Amino acid sequence: MEDNMLTEKRIGEFLEALGIDEEYLDKFKEVLNTEKSKIMSFVEESHSLMAISPIDGRYCEKTRQFKEIFSEFGLFKFRVIVEIKWLEFLLSNIKISECSSEEMKAILSIAEEFDLESAILIKNIEKTTNHDVVAVVEYIKERLKEIGLEKFSGYVHLFLTSEDVNNTSYSLMLKQTQRIINLKFLEFLELLFHRIHDWKNVVMLGHTHGQAATPTTIGKELLVFYNRLSDELFKIQEWKAKAKWSGATGTFAAHRFAMPEVDWPAKCRYFIEHYLELDYISVSTQINPHHDIAELLQIIVRIAETIVDMSSDMWMYISMNYFKQKPKLTEVGSSTMPHKVNPIDWENARGNSKIAIALCECLSRELLVSTLQRDLSDSTLQRNLGIIFSYTLIAIESCIKAVGKIDINQEKISKDLEDNFEVVTEAIQVILRVLGIPDAYNKLKELSRGKKLSRPILEEFVADLDVPEGSKSRILALKPENYIGFCAEIVSEELNE
Repeated sequence: MEDNMLTEKRIGEFLEALGIDEEYLDKFKEVLNTEKSKIMSFVEESHSLMAISPIDGRYCEKTRQFKEIFSEFGLFKFRVIVEIKWLEFLLSNIKISECSSEEMKAILSIAEEFDLESAILIKNIEKTTNHDVVAVVEYIKERLKEIGLEKFSGYVHLFLTSEDVNNTSYSLMLKQTQRIINLKFLEFLELLFHRIHDWKNVVMLGHTHGQAATPTTIGKELLVFYNRLSDELFKIQEWKAKAKWSGATGTFAAHRFAMPEVDWPAKCRYFIEHYLELDYISVSTQINPHHDIAELLQIIVRIAETIVDMSSDMWMYISMNYFKQKPKLTEVGSSTMPHKVNPIDWENARGNSKIAIALCECLSRELLVSTLQRDLSDSTLQRNLGIIFSYTLIAIESCIKAVGKIDINQEKISKDLEDNFEVVTEAIQVILRVLGIPDAYNKLKELSRGKKLSRPILEEFVADLDVPEGSKSRILALKPENYIGFCAEIVSEELNE
């Protein structure tokens, strides 16, 4: 059995890769003798408890999908994919050397079989090279040697600069992220859609400047956020990841010098568009100018700001008792006030969105700046892309949870409508002006501003009006709960009902 066990050195390397201190080495060796589920539980719990960032700690379950994309492992994996794809292209399209189908299959397996141990090997190589992309190149050469294809080693990373590999890797990472964010947003919007449908006819008091205003419906107010988010989701779905692939300063100089017979700009475009399925940047310096990433981040800013806005509104509605939250028996709302059911999910959504916004605004500006043909600042910045999308995902998850926990409090909503009868004065002053009554607005202002308007007072006011009896009847039939304009029609039309 000992032959199958990891050596102490290898265990230490795995712990280091997972971000777990070596002081856990003895405990880790102990759990290796137990079943697999306990091993994984130990690793994950130790890692999350020792994490500095809440993304990898408290919220690690919510951001699990991004671990294989934005982690150091993920970046290594995508670099290997890009390097192997380029080697495949050189051999099959450029025909730089003879390569059989079996040999090609073996080459492609290097990317297909990439795992955590592969990443650890690259990390160990990097300790010597002090260059992450070169470490990837050396790893691939070692793998080629292992499978008896060392003759192709000289073609690995041929014609490339590190940024060719890095910018395409990040573009592929963002394409995967695009799909994850899209699916999670669709889940949220579907849930919101059903709430809009269920509550489309629930009339509530409107509030402008924090004061009682023309009534609206809960369905219509939620529809505002639904449409705003849907518009941005469409932009995410339409967003295209771009890539440059033109060498050290964007000139294909080494390509042309070594193989002048090849139309390298056309060939590289074909590689980017057909092998990596990215949009090609035809003119650049050494680096991708990152306008595509900046565009995506600005979409995320608008989504996150909309979540902040919605969360603030829902928080207010809950504090006004328009919404009730469904308590979970095992949960605690306050360490000292037993009665509390706090709107923590809306607060969580708001807080995480604000972090995403701050990072998006920073990166969407700074990624656009690179001194002369290249500096390294974008490399540091791009390593934080995973943080942005993780906080965004956490915020969306919080919204899903929050919407699922609320229900309307019809009693409180109806009472507020009843207690603010004066909101119908807008309708009255407008119809009186249509009927030609002079100074109608000021008459209603004198009757209602800063006062509570009752039905008897309104009846007395209407009795003295010089307007047709039919108009008087319409005015007296007004109630806050039926003064909602086209709310029902607006919602029905938007929901295609």
